[in-house]
Amino acid sequence: MTTHEIDPAVVQVRIDPDGFRVNGQRVASASGDTHSAAIRYVAEQVAAPAGRPVTVRAVDDAGTHRIEVTPAGAMTILSDEPGDPSPATEPVQPPTAADTADRAITEPGEHPEKRSPREEPAVADATGQEKSTENGNPWLTGHRPESPHVPPTAATPVSPLHTAAAPVQQDWTGDDVQAPISFLTPTDQEPGPVPATGWAGLLVRLGWRKPAGPTPEQMAERADHRAIAQHWPGPRTIAVINPKGGADKTPTTVFLSAFLARVGGAGVLAWDNNETRGTLGWRTEQGPHSAHVRDLLRSADELLAPDARVADLARYVHHQTEDQYDVLRSDPYAIRPEDRIGADELEMVHRVASRYYRVTVMDSGNNEASPNWLAMIDRADVLVVATTTNVDAAESGRLALENLRQHSRRAAVLADHAVAIVSHGDVNDPDPGETVAKYQHLCGDAVAIPFDRAMRARHLRMDGLAPQTHVAWRRAAATVAHALTAAPEALQRVPS
Repeated sequence: MTTHEIDPAVVQVRIDPDGFRVNGQRVASASGDTHSAAIRYVAEQVAAPAGRPVTVRAVDDAGTHRIEVTPAGAMTILSDEPGDPSPATEPVQPPTAADTADRAITEPGEHPEKRSPREEPAVADATGQEKSTENGNPWLTGHRPESPHVPPTAATPVSPLHTAAAPVQQDWTGDDVQAPISFLTPTDQEPGPVPATGWAGLLVRLGWRKPAGPTPEQMAERADHRAIAQHWPGPRTIAVINPKGGADKTPTTVFLSAFLARVGGAGVLAWDNNETRGTLGWRTEQGPHSAHVRDLLRSADELLAPDARVADLARYVHHQTEDQYDVLRSDPYAIRPEDRIGADELEMVHRVASRYYRVTVMDSGNNEASPNWLAMIDRADVLVVATTTNVDAAESGRLALENLRQHSRRAAVLADHAVAIVSHGDVNDPDPGETVAKYQHLCGDAVAIPFDRAMRARHLRMDGLAPQTHVAWRRAAATVAHALTAAPEALQRVPS
């Protein structure tokens, strides 16, 4: 059998996405911290047999460091080369038949195909006794992976590289056929400053370097943006409700639409589904026309035709040039009952909206019994209860949730997953914390919005908000985005 001797003078360790290399030989990491597993591997397989400390040239994407590792696993930083993140250049030898046989070692009498991937034997010394994985290394405490090394046998000597922390993964397939090489690496899911992980994190824990990761505020902002920016499979509809007038339904519709569009990338429609004269169109930017929902309804068949174009919608919706969403206004003149939007008309408009927009945020009127209000509930994926700290508005929102639970099983699921957004409506009102706490027991979640005079402005714009209000609306939009993931899954389980 061919063995691969490790030169203990300077050991090259390179961290890969699926494990690590020691002098060019790939070793798959067991569960836990790959960097700690690599250091422990060198201590057990190189330093211990040599009977003395060894120097490790540790390389990962963050840089290169020289570390001295003792047989007991203690570490000393020798030098820091953060400017050299280049991969190790040691050649990888193709496997021999004996190497392949080494990887198939099993316990006596055990069929190799019956072993679970997780049922690897522990480290054994020359007497066959299991060695303790505790080596006194304080940087491995709490995340030390169990050592699944294959025990050597008298008949088959096993080299250190073939007693790795998991089955060896070679860079070839089949009969010495070289696997394709790729220059692509997995996309980093945490853009921005490098967090204190990897070799850099190890150095931070040693006190060698100050942490350079993002602040908690930056981490929270990043998490919110990720939630808001996600695109769901299929269109989603958010219904903003509260039968009480002046409950901030329109500002809630505006700022949710703005965050979903600007962070998530357009494709958002704010629709004023008011049975009479809604104010969404009055508090947002008007396009080069005065079209409203009835104009779009008259052209719905054309917009649903196979050859219809997205740009054709510009005749009927009002694009918000700063906040990047579109507004579908209500008809300011439809006061007579025969002119109002009914359930069938809403269904037709919703079909158009679902074809051209990934998210539709529907502002609503104050009549829970109107056909368009009830049809909106039937099409909604998530409910948002908009309310101020005014007691009447908060109570009205509570009663709306209770009525929905009596309406249908689907409406009850929507109420259970609803998000309440509580705006501090007046400087003289009590803090919204108490209202938020009560709503958290009434529905899925609740968030508070601080008092901001910009929310009373004639024209509502995201950039007009005070910094703390901007953060609060970002948090609210992220909460609604999470509900857009959970609520539709719950709705699918409702019997038809």
